Amino acid sequence: MKKLTYIYSIVVITIGVMTGCAPTRVFNLEPFGATNSTVINGRTVVKESKDSVEVVASFVGLYQDYAVFDVEVFNNTNHDLLVSPKDFRLTPLNEDKTPYFYREQEQVGYLAIDPTEEIIKLDNRMVKEEKRLKTAKTVNTILAIAGAVTLVAGATKSSGYREAASVRNTMALGESMLRIGLTKGAVDRSVYYSRMDQYSSQKDVWQQQTFLKNVIAPNSSLRGDVFIRYTSSAPLMQMSYPVGSDDIVIWFERGK
Repeated sequence: MKKLTYIYSIVVITIGVMTGCAPTRVFNLEPFGATNSTVINGRTVVKESKDSVEVVASFVGLYQDYAVFDVEVFNNTNHDLLVSPKDFRLTPLNEDKTPYFYREQEQVGYLAIDPTEEIIKLDNRMVKEEKRLKTAKTVNTILAIAGAVTLVAGATKSSGYREAASVRNTMALGESMLRIGLTKGAVDRSVYYSRMDQYSSQKDVWQQQTFLKNVIAPNSSLRGDVFIRYTSSAPLMQMSYPVGSDDIVIWFERGK
């Protein structure tokens, strides 16, 4: 979690440097209407509970399209508690707490993502990239060989068999095929390494996460970062966590 928080800090610092002296509005979510909150290391931490289950949460920052919350769930019951990141939901609301719709958004609110599922998705994408590059290599090799053969054929044709203009066309075709094969090969490799580097970096983030689907024993807790897609223009956001037939609710408002 410390490494990920460091990444968030680097992102904020980088944005500040890139914008120079221009004022920069950093997206922030502050607890709203909380009756049990405290400030720790500059962050406002909220605690809410229901039926011997307690949730402590604070807004950490943004990662890609997700709002990130430092969350800890305490099981103060006398039985095991099954938890999952996808238990958490973030719902955008208007100031009067009615559903906030952004453009033609089909749903109101999002469930948090499961890092384990994201790792599986990335593994699948990396496998597809490997297959794509292998197929591209085959096609590019065929193009390059065909171009080279055409060049040789054009160069060895005598004027008795074909006019000079025809020979030049054949040579041009061969050069074009060879050039396309070599150029496409370089582009395909560049795209491959770029995507694999991106997927590897994302996978590293998800592998660091500690809030995964798990069972919390009585009188124990589980802490980690929870990633939920957010609507940046919504005035209010409601984080909810189900407990039995009810929800623990923590309210956040967009920073002014």
